[in-house]
Amino acid sequence: MGLPRVVRIAWVVFLLSCGAAAPVTNAPTAAAAPARPTGAPLAPSQPSPPRSPPVAAPVVPGPGPVARQLAQDETITTASGATLTVLKGWFVTVLPALLILEDPDRQLKAALVEIAAPDRAAAVAGAWSRFRPGFALPIARAVDRPGRDGWDAVAHVAYVTKVEENRAVMADARRKAATWYVGLYDGPRVTLDRRGAELAIAMRSLEVASKDK
Repeated sequence: MGLPRVVRIAWVVFLLSCGAAAPVTNAPTAAAAPARPTGAPLAPSQPSPPRSPPVAAPVVPGPGPVARQLAQDETITTASGATLTVLKGWFVTVLPALLILEDPDRQLKAALVEIAAPDRAAAVAGAWSRFRPGFALPIARAVDRPGRDGWDAVAHVAYVTKVEENRAVMADARRKAATWYVGLYDGPRVTLDRRGAELAIAMRSLEVASKDK
């Protein structure tokens, strides 16, 4: 009696894995292709299909800046070397063009922008373009004051918002020499009422190398 088919297959696999030669079976020889008659014209060659241009790989943007929540009060240094003290629990994002602060609930956003500009209006407009590109709220009130506390000029700007938003949007600008230090604020009025004193501590603590104390 012959071996079962499964056993025979297993035995062949075992022999091949050990390097034994498998039985050679004489396969029928394929019929040779008929020779082309002498002098017969060659078939015209087909043109190669056009190659598609290489497709550029999509550009994947890198990770954006990460906001860091402070575990304790901390002195933050801006890109220009200016410093300010931010209280524990607030979120801080340091960028080359601005510094962003957020309250512990992340409802109120503030930004500090350092910018060279000929006047207060240009400085504030330029600061908003960095913080909120496309910002276009109309001005409700702008007040320019004489310089004090080592600043050459001080200004405050408030903006018109919808009553139903109950939102406060403001800007403070202080100038030393040709550089304006602009604080921008945007958030619910109730949050500004609750966190305004903490935010004021940070903004009033701002020190720049050229400012007289």
